[in-house]
Amino acid sequence: MAFPPGRASAMRPPAEPVSLKKTDRHKAMTRKNDSSIGEHAVPPVADAPIETTDGGRTANGDVVGDDELLQVIKDFLNMGHVDNIVAMFHRGACPFDWTGAILDDERLTVRLGVAVVFEELRRRRVDRLATAIPSLLPLLASEQAHLRGDAITVLGIIATPEALEYIRAQAGDPHPLVREIVADILAEQPDRGEMKRL
Repeated sequence: MAFPPGRASAMRPPAEPVSLKKTDRHKAMTRKNDSSIGEHAVPPVADAPIETTDGGRTANGDVVGDDELLQVIKDFLNMGHVDNIVAMFHRGACPFDWTGAILDDERLTVRLGVAVVFEELRRRRVDRLATAIPSLLPLLASEQAHLRGDAITVLGIIATPEALEYIRAQAGDPHPLVREIVADILAEQPDRGEMKRL
């Protein structure tokens, strides 16, 4: 899959999961960090995103490519570090047109993580979510029903008129669970969905 040029930035997954006591976790989540914009919830320094500086190099000189960043994003979602990925999307370090590539993963935790990320991003700023729509369209034609269903789920979270049109077009999907996802999403959008529960 091709990625937009010039999007090299990276995060390093921790060597092992970090387990902090509640008070330590609160301190870590509220401190200022050079890699954040202002004071945001950030993970401990070991988990913090590393921004690239010039020419796709991190501050410590490592070269990071888009494929590597995509894999790190998927791995972070798999480990449950959803807040890290929300922060990356929020700051623009992860382009919305990568959504389909992130969602196209065999690990259920990664795919569920994408839905959680989009729920949080919708809460923060609906206007940029629609830029993910083109990346989801190839998944609607996937031979794998779970990928079609997951793409429809994310389109349902985006819930723009354009996204709902793509969802409506999937009402005749050959897989019953995909049809059920379509019906559920459209039933939640009675003013825009124009479809009753199947």
